[in-house]
Amino acid sequence: MQNQTIRKLISFTILFLFSCTSSNYEKGCEQFKTGNLIFYIKGKQQDVSFMIERKDSIQIETEPISGKFSKLSIKWTDSCTYEIKMLETTFNLPDSIQKIRRENAFRTHIISWTKDYYVFRSTRDKSDFVLTDTMWLVK
Repeated sequence: MQNQTIRKLISFTILFLFSCTSSNYEKGCEQFKTGNLIFYIKGKQQDVSFMIERKDSIQIETEPISGKFSKLSIKWTDSCTYEIKMLETTFNLPDSIQKIRRENAFRTHIISWTKDYYVFRSTRDKSDFVLTDTMWLVK
């Protein structure tokens, strides 16, 4: 009798953990579609961070020290993949770079996530560019 109770308890625990993991996985990328995030870039001379605000189909990336920003369109192509294109920017970028950022989307796939961050891989059309990094949730 005691063995049967232990087996039921173990089965229930495994089923419960699986369902929690599955539901977190299913809603996982959804939590990143709107809200505030932060992205860190480690540089040779200094580190830079960007505050990111996502609402509907717009993403605004602001560099807090200078206050400069880029406004981008964001289009989710599936539950964990999105494309972004620059709409406008206050950063001093050469015209050729601005043209590329307006015409060629960054395609980003969320590879993995936790409740605090996600790991992504971005590529750009007509380019060998690949970036794998981490985006952090601001809570």
